[in-house]
Amino acid sequence: MAAPVFQRLTVLAEDAGALLAIAEKPGPEDVPPPDVATLESAAAKTPWMLETLQAISTTDSLRDAAALLHLHHSTVQERAVRADRALGWAVLSQRGKQRVQLALVMRRIFTAVQPR
Repeated sequence: MAAPVFQRLTVLAEDAGALLAIAEKPGPEDVPPPDVATLESAAAKTPWMLETLQAISTTDSLRDAAALLHLHHSTVQERAVRADRALGWAVLSQRGKQRVQLALVMRRIFTAVQPR
């Protein structure tokens, strides 16, 4: 079985643009932004949260996200409603998608710099 969508993503430094500056800043002693903590909390309670948010925030429509996840679009719609409640913002809006994307990127960055 293939790895979940959010685990298969690799970003090359030359493709990161301004995000590279963000990725270079945090150290092990730094605290993740509040959106990352909110995302972590929601993901801990809901196993599908990260993969669904990744799909919603990187596709043009619910149907595209559903196809990526191999789910019916109404299932993804319901997950989006639940994610809205868990995160406290509208994940389907343009601003919400950007906020999700940034929180997911920051989560990956902070996970990478934390001591094991």
